[in-house]
Amino acid sequence: PHCANTPPRRYRRLIKWLEAEGDSEPKMKSELIHATVSLAKALALSVRNFGEDAPEATAEDKAKLQQAKEFLSKGLEAAAAEKNDQLTVEALRVMLQVSIQEHNVPEGKKALEQLVALKPEDEEGRNLSARLNRMEATMALKAGANVLETVQKELQEATAAGDKPVVMEKLVKILEMMTNAEVKYQDVIKCKVGKDVGNAMKLGDPDLAQQGRKVVGAIQQLAQKADLGLQ
Repeated sequence: PHCANTPPRRYRRLIKWLEAEGDSEPKMKSELIHATVSLAKALALSVRNFGEDAPEATAEDKAKLQQAKEFLSKGLEAAAAEKNDQLTVEALRVMLQVSIQEHNVPEGKKALEQLVALKPEDEEGRNLSARLNRMEATMALKAGANVLETVQKELQEATAAGDKPVVMEKLVKILEMMTNAEVKYQDVIKCKVGKDVGNAMKLGDPDLAQQGRKVVGAIQQLAQKADLGLQ
């Protein structure tokens, strides 16, 4: 929307004016760094992608976030040169926010590490850290759901071929994923994993039947956790 671009435009004009005035004065240097970081923040806020589980940003939004990171890099470099911890903290908070919007966990952790080193008790930093951790967990579960689908397909193929060693391998893998909380109950139900486990147990092998029962037990435990709102 037109109004969403107003703050970035205002900061761009301010930066131009400050650069034209020259930055020989310490106060002018600080003003320029602050305006640069504020421009990055305005660009980040113009991207409506705030939640940890928000969809991936559009190409236009990605370009804005990339611009924001470029301004933040400039701001961080200038703040470090001026030994201005306050502006460095401000820039790192925005960098952490942008990392969350980009779903970039490694970059977010790097910014968080620097922020904690400068200001261990920073409340905003703690809130952003919690969001980063939630996002990482959400991304891990999404990846786990994709892996589950692949392993399930391989289980189906091995069961159809009567390949008992591979069937056992896939049942062990599925149990491991459930035990390590790498998948959610809703993913297990959506994929109808129980049906394929049941088919594997019908192959007439006592070891496969025993492993299958373990998987069924794990599915029941996931169901109980889901009922209690623990997933």
